[in-house]
Amino acid sequence: MRAVRALRMSYLCLSVALLALITALPAIQVVMRNIFAYPLIGSEEYTKYFLICLTFMAAPVAASGAGMIVMDELRKILPKVLRVPLTALILLACAGVFALVAWSAMVTSMKNAHVSTALGLPFWVFILPGTLGFSILAVEYATQFASFIRNGEASYGADAIAEDVLGVEPSDGSAGSV
Repeated sequence: MRAVRALRMSYLCLSVALLALITALPAIQVVMRNIFAYPLIGSEEYTKYFLICLTFMAAPVAASGAGMIVMDELRKILPKVLRVPLTALILLACAGVFALVAWSAMVTSMKNAHVSTALGLPFWVFILPGTLGFSILAVEYATQFASFIRNGEASYGADAIAEDVLGVEPSDGSAGSV
């Protein structure tokens, strides 16, 4: 469980850092261009690249925090005899599909190792965020599947990630509500 917690904390911190970076980079560009008359070369392209990185690194955060679209209301109305195997099938299928996509991205990057992108980056560096994101998603769903088989719990809820990973007490929904 410590390894899973460490993995979740690492991609959460990476996502926050990437969000700060894509916020700061355009601001730095504006300051450099308008005040110092020396524009930051390639800042727009790097901002787009870091946005791609953020997208793939934040996807596992959403999956671990029960933020993915899972149609939970539809699953809950099913009888338990259908709900349990359906939940197991969904988690296993998600792990398998994301593992397949990660493998495909890895093979694609190896086949195109000689290609350079518009940023002058090697192709494997350009595709690395997707490969890592899909790999982490596969591990996340495999972990959720193992937890479901062991405990009968379908997901790692948002309250649990707030309490376990961030050390924040989950709110009961009454504070600040109108």
